[in-house]
Amino acid sequence: MSDSRRGIVWKHFHASRRAKISLFFFLFAIQIIAFTSIFHFAYPVLEGKPISWPNSLLFILETVTTVGYGDLLPFSNELTILFAIIVMITGILLIFMIIPLLLVPYLSTIFLSAPPRKLPHALYNHVVIVGYSELTKALLESIRISDLPVLIVVNTPDTARLAGRESGAKAYVIWGDYNDPELWSNAWVKNAHSIIACEDERTNAAIILGIREMASGTIIAVIDKLVLGRYLKYAGADYVLSAKHVTGQIIARHAALTTHIDTMVEETINGTMPPGYSP
Repeated sequence: MSDSRRGIVWKHFHASRRAKISLFFFLFAIQIIAFTSIFHFAYPVLEGKPISWPNSLLFILETVTTVGYGDLLPFSNELTILFAIIVMITGILLIFMIIPLLLVPYLSTIFLSAPPRKLPHALYNHVVIVGYSELTKALLESIRISDLPVLIVVNTPDTARLAGRESGAKAYVIWGDYNDPELWSNAWVKNAHSIIACEDERTNAAIILGIREMASGTIIAVIDKLVLGRYLKYAGADYVLSAKHVTGQIIARHAALTTHIDTMVEETINGTMPPGYSP
């Protein structure tokens, strides 16, 4: 196997909790088979008594799991006792250290309640923010001044959990496939005051194309490269803005007393845009 392919496999293994758990159970099975085989062949030699394969497996499982019914006790040979101690120590390490480290986080993820895909009630005159980033956090703080309800829409459950945990009562959070019309119906975009798309340019364009027919409010696209703004306009955005291009103007206007995000939100919500934006 080449070094590059070996590196890919190594990265995949370390990134996948399921792969680690699968490897753990495979090694555990090999360990049980090895201990059972050793005990099955060593017990008659050390203790002078025959033992069947099922009873050998039963003893190993009892010892590894620290149940220890003691069916075969007492042992007359010290080597048998030493072997049993090694199996018990292995079981303690397995049950009280390895299993919690691997299985508990994985099971917690499985049984963790999924974030909502829809709201329990309709929203009206609200602001929909698509995507979750530092920009979204700044927007939340600014929009709170307007007393408009805020709904954050993201495309993965993990991001939805993060947004819900960090935003708290400041915003509603739902998640779903950006290409699914049901997501935007669940977001009540038809009743929204404005929709602010904060994903990358390509994703923003796809989102705007999907919602422009049902949205009655203002559609705002936030992008990194203002030169791509015309494509967002073609897609249906009412305003296209780039924080990088207007930061200097906003700082100059407000003498650094407020952030550029505050001004962008204030002026877009009020229906006006400062110089430097793509109209």
